[in-house]
Amino acid sequence: GLLHAGPPGIPPEAAKAHLERVRQGMSDPRRRAAMCLAFRQELMGRETQSHGDLDLAKPLTVTSAALDSIASLFRTALDSCNDQNDVWCGRDIMVLTQLFRAHGVDPQKPATSLMPRLYDHTLWSRISFWEDLLLVGLCEAHAAEAVWRRVIQAGSRWPQPSMTAFLERFMGYMMAFGIGFNEAHTCVQTTLQKHASLLGSGSVNSYSTLLLRKYEELMKASVPLDAPPPDIVTSPSGRRLGTIGR
Repeated sequence: GLLHAGPPGIPPEAAKAHLERVRQGMSDPRRRAAMCLAFRQELMGRETQSHGDLDLAKPLTVTSAALDSIASLFRTALDSCNDQNDVWCGRDIMVLTQLFRAHGVDPQKPATSLMPRLYDHTLWSRISFWEDLLLVGLCEAHAAEAVWRRVIQAGSRWPQPSMTAFLERFMGYMMAFGIGFNEAHTCVQTTLQKHASLLGSGSVNSYSTLLLRKYEELMKASVPLDAPPPDIVTSPSGRRLGTIGR
């Protein structure tokens, strides 16, 4: 398989042709979702500490050839996510992009991450993508709370709105993909206010604190949050998100 370093189960040329057919099918949202699910299950099958949460999964080291293939597959899928406003698969690919790496010829050198190869994709520069993505994350958190409430004692109180690992990392995800702190901060606050009727005014204030406080404190401590990933000098397009597209 693509992620396994052992002897291939099918001839290389047949495997390459199959991968190309899969890549060409990424315009179909069903196939795109199936691809994301397959990668998610592969990573989760190796995990014992993430409790089934992709955002808590540890990076997986693959061969350089596999990393090249995954990059090509993900880029094509992201093109379709951008064209079709597919926030769900876009979110999965955004997280997955940070979970694959490969060692080069010299094993003493740091592993190469998949993320720099997709850092310049247009989808990340669309502020509307991040706004929709935050709404998806908030809805998931409330859905998870409904499940949790079924297994706890009746009448239990919740001191704060439901949070997930994804929401805790949301600002970090934005900045990792080139969104500056101020733009990311504004995006979070604007999105929360936009959906105040759904969340409730109290939850808006609480979520604002929960999502932003850690990063505000880091900024006060003069920690450089807007720097590109370690193996990126600039994005291939030179984009540093001074302007954010919609």
